[in-house]
Amino acid sequence: MKVAGGLAASLSGRPVACRLRLPLPTLLCLLPSLGIVLVAVARDARDVINDRLDMDARTALTELRLSDSNITSISSQAFIEFPNLEWLELANNRIDTIAHDAFHGLSWLELVELQLNRLTVIEKGVFAGLPKLHLLFLNSNQIQRVEPGAFDGLSSLATLEMDYNQMETITAGVFNGLVSAVVLRLGHNQVQVIEAGAFAGMSSLSTMYLQYNRIHSIQDDAFSGLPGLARLVLTGNPICRSPAVMQATPSELSRWWGLMDGVRVEC
Repeated sequence: MKVAGGLAASLSGRPVACRLRLPLPTLLCLLPSLGIVLVAVARDARDVINDRLDMDARTALTELRLSDSNITSISSQAFIEFPNLEWLELANNRIDTIAHDAFHGLSWLELVELQLNRLTVIEKGVFAGLPKLHLLFLNSNQIQRVEPGAFDGLSSLATLEMDYNQMETITAGVFNGLVSAVVLRLGHNQVQVIEAGAFAGMSSLSTMYLQYNRIHSIQDDAFSGLPGLARLVLTGNPICRSPAVMQATPSELSRWWGLMDGVRVEC
């Protein structure tokens, strides 16, 4: 198993981190002197690591890189002792379960990478309590369903990437709370229908990618409430080949779908 850790230092009053990547046996030998924290490993290894760490090392850590570590789940309050984390990498594991309060206490967290895992559902409130989260990567999982309220509290999120999943429907209220989101990537899913009000509340959204889905129906006012939207990418969807859409003027599409005038629709 390959693992990654962070070595923290202090600079201008805020901790900064450097990274190391070592085999687990070597890491265990170096832990006492390096102050490296590993969270999601086998239970016996975690016990050994926690026994050798002092609290200063945990609280100073700002970056934790655990990609490619064969992690299968994230337990309740898994990172509670690392309150200064800003950067959390969990990509390319086998994660299929995230406890409801797994990220509790991470009020400084700005980036979470969860791409290339095995998530199938994003449950309501799983990312609650992350007011500074700026980037969230959920692409290349197996996500079929996102519960309304799944992104509640992410008032600072600017980019949400959910490409290459298995979502079939975008239901109303799914993205409530993402008032600062500028880019939303939902390309290469299996979306067939976009419900009215599906993106309500995303008042800052500028670019939306929905390319190469199976969209054949966009309900009236599906894109209403998006005053900042400038670009909508629908390339590669069946609806783009429908006679009504092919013959429609930009103003007609805007009226049907609830778009503001001037939105660039790529179909």
